[in-house]
Amino acid sequence: MINRETYLSKLKSDSKYSFILSIILIIFAVLLLINPDNFINMFINTIGFILIIFGIFSLVSYFRCNEEEKFISNYLTNFVLYTLLGGISFIINSSIKDMVFIIIGIYIIFIGSSLVSDSFKIKTFNNKIFPFLLTFGICNSFIGLVISTNLLGSLFDGYGYIAALIIVSLIMHIISRLIILFIKESKEEIKGEEV
Repeated sequence: MINRETYLSKLKSDSKYSFILSIILIIFAVLLLINPDNFINMFINTIGFILIIFGIFSLVSYFRCNEEEKFISNYLTNFVLYTLLGGISFIINSSIKDMVFIIIGIYIIFIGSSLVSDSFKIKTFNNKIFPFLLTFGICNSFIGLVISTNLLGSLFDGYGYIAALIIVSLIMHIISRLIILFIKESKEEIKGEEV
């Protein structure tokens, strides 16, 4: 059985990182909302350029190694992989656009399902916030499904609605993580355990 204090401490620690990632993704979504086509092209090209730079650094690191290190290192493999992925991102930019939203949608499904799971665990020692966390988790999972499958693509044109859904979902996620950061065990539950 997991210790409540340990679980709550880990959950609060994880919430801080999740909070920061959510803010970064909200900035991404706002920029996507402002200028969808140019931003997504620039974003994918930037990722491709960064991958090629990593590939070049891996190649330089490979040639700086002695013979024994070259045999056991992954530098040459990393060079090929990073350079190939970077080059592909420039060539098939339009196909990658859809993959970015699938990945973000899957991430939102993941944070939603994690929140549903966490809400049931938190319910055992603070049931007052359970309904809020459960609702946010279910809503995030549904929004992630809509984003990753582009369910509303026939109703809306462009990426604006996806950006709006990302922003709504991540604001709910940030609120839920703030609730978790400030969670305390309810006194009723503590009294019930001591009896």
